Amino acid sequence: MPQSWRDRIQFLVVGGNHEDGLEQLQKQATELHFPISQVQYLPDFKQPRLLLYGADLLLMPARLDHSGDLLADALTCGLPVLCTASCGLSPFVQATGCSVINNPFDEEILEEALAFCLPKLGLIRQMLTNRAAMRLGATRSEEILNQLEKGPVMTVPELSDTAAQQLLEDHLAQVDKKCAMKMDRKRNISRVKCPDGTTRIVKEYKRIHFWDGDRRVKRTLKGTELMTFFTPQCQKSIHQGNSDFLIFGDCGRGNFYTEEYLTLPNIKQLYTACGAMLALLHTAGIYHLDCKPANFVRNTNSSAECTYPVCLIDCDNVKKLPLPLPWNKRIHNLAQFVAGTGKLARYNMQTWLKLIRAFQDGYVRNSFISQIELMDFWDQFWDFMTKAKHIEYTLPFSCAGNDLQKLRQSLH
Repeated sequence: MPQSWRDRIQFLVVGGNHEDGLEQLQKQATELHFPISQVQYLPDFKQPRLLLYGADLLLMPARLDHSGDLLADALTCGLPVLCTASCGLSPFVQATGCSVINNPFDEEILEEALAFCLPKLGLIRQMLTNRAAMRLGATRSEEILNQLEKGPVMTVPELSDTAAQQLLEDHLAQVDKKCAMKMDRKRNISRVKCPDGTTRIVKEYKRIHFWDGDRRVKRTLKGTELMTFFTPQCQKSIHQGNSDFLIFGDCGRGNFYTEEYLTLPNIKQLYTACGAMLALLHTAGIYHLDCKPANFVRNTNSSAECTYPVCLIDCDNVKKLPLPLPWNKRIHNLAQFVAGTGKLARYNMQTWLKLIRAFQDGYVRNSFISQIELMDFWDQFWDFMTKAKHIEYTLPFSCAGNDLQKLRQSLH
């Protein structure tokens, strides 16, 4: 095994209650020319699942293990496994894409198997996650990912025709007065108030060309459905004249492109939620093509019918791609967010750095990329930030040379 791999591996040996267990392990590590500092021993640990969730690989070169209980727990937790054919569940382990070796006594075979599977841990973990781990429903994130995998089932109460028509008239009045939220050649977007005091977002799609039809409307509705839990759902669709109108719940006014967010007491948690949301979408194979921070909105309005603390809006271009979602898609979304929030650094660089770290942490904790692969992942991310010319960078410095290198170091 390459020395670079050996230097980054930490062995955690769990179980047994013999007093001389640690001494034996240290002796074996010395015989194998393996640094003692990279081997830890935990006798009689009572909560093995905590370790399974935090590890990168379960290595079990057992001579005989009929039950396979530990292997089943590992696979359920989404942990890749390398075991011997003597283990009870080894056929199932092999079927999930993990590695099984025949001879537990051959050091060379074991080392070859490790060298083969270590670079693929992230892919294997993601496959396991999609098969079983996130079906446990133990946390809110797991429930969300479960639902994203199954497809949209959220039922949103539809507005009555009378209420929808009134909202439409208020929208058109804002357009006539040129005071709508957004007005361009293709779309008009406004925020309108309902009699009960809640607000709705009205999107007007202009049929510029005859062949447009309702293609864009269908694409937006499909994207909104794919983003269940993370974006306000459509409550009414209306075709009138040369335009199509979609009425959505309103999740809030502020977005992550505005500097007033820096003063919120829970801003760090909100940035963590942004990263976690992107990771959950990516794990489910959902790719939002426009993840600029202006599309991330703090969820403060009950009419949005979604409960996640942050919403990702503007779902005109959302795709469900085959798993695993390629790294270049993931990196593109992360770069859109990080670069777009860069203007906030002009107000407070240290605060901005802390928030981007929180964003990264939220993504890492929910992305199921192994610790071994993380370094390579972030290297590719920063290379993309340096070279990609099509992203509208708003970072307060050049994306090249010493400035970017300093930023890169400060975020790791």
